[in-house]
Amino acid sequence: MKTIACKNLDYDENKYSEDCNISGLGPDKFVWERRDFEGKLQLCQFCSLRGRINSPTSCTSKNKAQCNDFEEAEIEVIQREPVNLLKQKS
Repeated sequence: MKTIACKNLDYDENKYSEDCNISGLGPDKFVWERRDFEGKLQLCQFCSLRGRINSPTSCTSKNKAQCNDFEEAEIEVIQREPVNLLKQKS
């Protein structure tokens, strides 16, 4: 899957804990779902320059840019690699 958003947004589930998952925000737009310390669902974006952004739509388009570093690009959305339980036991 791919999306058009700021080149600094990170959509690789393998970089984050299993408490963070990518979900669809709309046609070809994505958001991270994560649990806060109380277990409540939070929607956010992860930026390689600024870390977690607590707005689910931030930087998904030029008019929603949070900083001057916004540069539109096609980004690969990488889903978490499945855990091979047989490999873990050896």
